[in-house]
Amino acid sequence: MKKTTKAIVAGLAGALLLGGGATFALWTDTASIGDDTVSTGWLTIDDAHVVLTDESFDVTGSPEWDVTDLMVPGDTVRATITEAPADLVDYEGRNLLWEVTFDGEATETHAPFIVVTTNDDDLYIEFHFPLTDDGDDWGTAHQDVEAFSLSDAEIRVTQVRGPATP
Repeated sequence: MKKTTKAIVAGLAGALLLGGGATFALWTDTASIGDDTVSTGWLTIDDAHVVLTDESFDVTGSPEWDVTDLMVPGDTVRATITEAPADLVDYEGRNLLWEVTFDGEATETHAPFIVVTTNDDDLYIEFHFPLTDDGDDWGTAHQDVEAFSLSDAEIRVTQVRGPATP
């Protein structure tokens, strides 16, 4: 045989001995670290109830607003959530802080009505029907129409990091 062929055969034989013929093993072992688990908490909010009140500057009679009552120019109607935000929220978790805000909108379904939304401790949405159209009378405009809808308005509880309420 040629020297090159002998060298190749010797190299292959050595590789076979190291790879499969002669082996060596290192010792290993394992141990338990306990059976502790880490679980998540929760943050949920209940449905809110709303009371409608007449917040117009010249309210006559009871300030309670019924859904059958009809707005006229100059009226302001407030939809106030009757529960305190803390009474609506159920939560459990370490370092869990949250805030309650309005989400979505109380939609204006017919101009020129104005929606004012607040997101403070007294959660409410106000609907205002301006007394005049930039100083002009309305005439017969905006009569017998749906002014506002609460169907797209929601309250949302959101986790926050840092100072907040509970």
